[in-house]
Amino acid sequence: MATVMNEDQIQILAEALGKALEIINQNQMRLIDERFDAIMDGKDEAESAELITEDRVREIAEDEARDLINGASISA
Repeated sequence: MATVMNEDQIQILAEALGKALEIINQNQMRLIDERFDAIMDGKDEAESAELITEDRVREIAEDEARDLINGASISA
């Protein structure tokens, strides 16, 4: 038998998913900021020696997003 969700349950689920996505986004931005800070502070000498181009910024952001998604879990 299929379970049908009522409007209250759908609203609660939508709010929970919205909050989960907000938390994921905040964590992703924090990780990206930490990585750029390490580069700019010279802690990652290999990367700090290279010019930070727009393509490199995108690459770092994509790497962090991929890592975050692969290690993510959502529970309710």
